[in-house]
Amino acid sequence: QKTVNGEKVLFLRQVDNFAAACRDTAILDAIIKQVGAQLQVPLNDLGTLSKFNGLDILQTRDYIKIYCESFLDKVLKQHGWEEDTKQHNPIPMRNDTTYQAQLESATLPSTPEEQKQLHDENFNYRQAIGEAIYAMTIACPNIAFAVIKLSQYSANPAKIHYQAVRHLFKFLALTKSRAVYY
Repeated sequence: QKTVNGEKVLFLRQVDNFAAACRDTAILDAIIKQVGAQLQVPLNDLGTLSKFNGLDILQTRDYIKIYCESFLDKVLKQHGWEEDTKQHNPIPMRNDTTYQAQLESATLPSTPEEQKQLHDENFNYRQAIGEAIYAMTIACPNIAFAVIKLSQYSANPAKIHYQAVRHLFKFLALTKSRAVYY
């Protein structure tokens, strides 16, 4: 976030994609021209964004809403988890000491065959953690504790860890329209 001529400007760059937001379109046009002048490939102005590299974006006169509902819908469908979303008062992960102790002291698979069996009966644990990290980074900072905790078991997850990741995605399914507002 910067200020140009007294106006706040939000600027986002991801590899070769750019997005900018400002109330004054003249400032945006100037920024786009400045960025485009530095590039060897022509810069395409796609206008008002509704999606950007996995982000869903809703722009109104009063705010910008950034969320990842489309990404989560895709992930939930890919894993076959889109139908299991009935729960009241969802939380990303239980935080009571008993449950945390169970996570810490779970009996881990001791052989590659046991690891493969757990993987085959469930899902790709590392992939699911990566998807959760992406959602956390984009628009779900409230899942950071759960993601960090569960990522600690990526090398050799036990059944309880798979269940906790699955629970995290149930939470994400129920809260996928929640967002970060600017």
